[in-house]
Amino acid sequence: MERRKTLKNGRGSRKQIDMKKVYQELDSGRSVQSVAKEWGVSPSTLHRRHHEYQAGLALIMEELPPLPEDIETSFQKKE
Repeated sequence: MERRKTLKNGRGSRKQIDMKKVYQELDSGRSVQSVAKEWGVSPSTLHRRHHEYQAGLALIMEELPPLPEDIETSFQKKE
């Protein structure tokens, strides 16, 4: 028995989508359908990737150390 990524032949890769660029396009007023068509994916794929991207960001934010309470004063020039 061998380990497989998919059941279909040749369908194991995921199309790379730069979500930052997708968000820029959506923020400029384009529809999800038109952006999905440009990237060559379905709108549901964009929605799914959005949720995956946001979940990844949430994990990163949890791992970051908390900011100091005096964050604003720590960046000011000391005279």
